[in-house]
Amino acid sequence: GIIDVCINVDHMDPALFDCEIWKKEHLILAVPSDFPVNQKLKEYQLSWEQVVSQQFLSDSAPAVSLKYFASEPFLFLKKRSDLYERTLKMCHNAGFEPHILLYLDQMLSSYYIAKEGKGICFIRSQMLSSVKRTDQLCFYKVDDPLSLRNIFIYYRKNKLQDSVRDFLAFFKDYTDVQA
Repeated sequence: GIIDVCINVDHMDPALFDCEIWKKEHLILAVPSDFPVNQKLKEYQLSWEQVVSQQFLSDSAPAVSLKYFASEPFLFLKKRSDLYERTLKMCHNAGFEPHILLYLDQMLSSYYIAKEGKGICFIRSQMLSSVKRTDQLCFYKVDDPLSLRNIFIYYRKNKLQDSVRDFLAFFKDYTDVQA
């Protein structure tokens, strides 16, 4: 009974919470620029601008199979998170067990470690709008339906107070304008 509203990608107990999809997010691959695999996959690489402007969402932007990265080191988020489970399934869908170099708490940490050339990570495409442009990473659209995920707004079942309802309306309107 502590939480009134929660934004989450994980599934929460439907006996306690009602939910609605707030938006969808796209997971992309961030690969250190000096990894040799990038030389073989130039036609799949996305520029910083293509990701930030969301041009990569177009059908004309090719998606790469994760199988090309099967022998590379990965940076994963810690186990029991949606991103861990989802990206592990994506690797399995591509036919390999990933070599996980590090398990991290935060996506931003994995991004900066990848930027230093230590391994490949999965990031939210929208994250690039919040960090400084870099040429130290190559970005790829991933050819797996799991690379698209829902972000939910959860609220306590049958206990939606007027103040929370007003906040949700404001929040949705504000974030639509900012998008």
